[in-house]
Amino acid sequence: MLQTQENAPLEAKDLGLSFGSHVVLKDFNLAIPRGKISVVIGPNACGKSTLLRSLARLEKPTAGTVLLDGKSIHKQPTRGVAKRLGILPQMPVAPEGITVGDLVSRGRTPHQSVWRQWSRQDEVAIQKAIEMTKITELRDKPFNSLSGGQRQRVWIAMALAQETDLLLLDEPTTFLDLAHQIELLELLKQCNEEQQMTIVAVLHDINLAARYAHNLVVMKDGRIEAQGSAGKTITKDIMKSTFGLECYVMPDPVKGTPLVVPV
Repeated sequence: MLQTQENAPLEAKDLGLSFGSHVVLKDFNLAIPRGKISVVIGPNACGKSTLLRSLARLEKPTAGTVLLDGKSIHKQPTRGVAKRLGILPQMPVAPEGITVGDLVSRGRTPHQSVWRQWSRQDEVAIQKAIEMTKITELRDKPFNSLSGGQRQRVWIAMALAQETDLLLLDEPTTFLDLAHQIELLELLKQCNEEQQMTIVAVLHDINLAARYAHNLVVMKDGRIEAQGSAGKTITKDIMKSTFGLECYVMPDPVKGTPLVVPV
C-alpha cells in the first residue's frame, strides 16, 4: 500500500508521463502542503504545465499515480474530484456567445444533480466570486467582448465559484499587466488566508513567486531542482543551474523575500 505524506491533500508518487517517445516526467515525487500556496517555477518546457495537468487528472500518467486525500485520483468519481479540486488551465476556451455571469455559474456544475437543482447556496457562491474578482460590472456582458485581462479574472471567478479546498492554476497572470498581476496574487493570498485554501500555481515571474509562495518548487528537465521556502530555493547558484541566469539575489525592499536582479 502506498504511504502518503502527512497533511498533504495532493501528491505525485513515482509519477511518469510521456508523449510518444518524449519523456516529460519520470519517477517524480511531490507532496503539496495543506493550506499553503505552492508555486512551480522553471525554464520553458521543463514540465511545469504537464505536472499541473497530471495533478488535476487532465493527463493520465504512464507510471506512478496522483493521490487526492490519500487515494488514487483516477479511481475517484469525477464529480467527487470536482468538488475537491478546481483547475484553471492555460488558454481555456469559453462557449460562443456566453455571458460572464453564465460562465461563472458553470463553476457550480459539480454541485448540481438530479436531486439537487439550483439553490440559494449557488447564488451566494457566484456572487461572492464575482465580487472578489471585481467583475460585477461585467456580469451581463458577452465574454468574447472582454479584454485578455478581464477574461482572466472571469476564469478565476468561475474557479472560485466552484468552492473547492484545492485550486490549481497554470500561469494565471497571463495577459495581465503588473498591477493586475499583483491584484490577482493578492486575491489568491486572501483565499488562502481566509478560507485555508490550498493553492498550486505555475508562474513565470520568479520575484512574484518568491513574494507569494510558502512552498516553491523549482523544476528543470522534468525533475525538481529545489523545493522549500523562497529563501532556500531562490539563490544565485540555483538560478544559474536552473535558468542559466547570472544574477544577484538580494532582499526585496518591500517584503524582504529574495529579489533576483539579472546581471
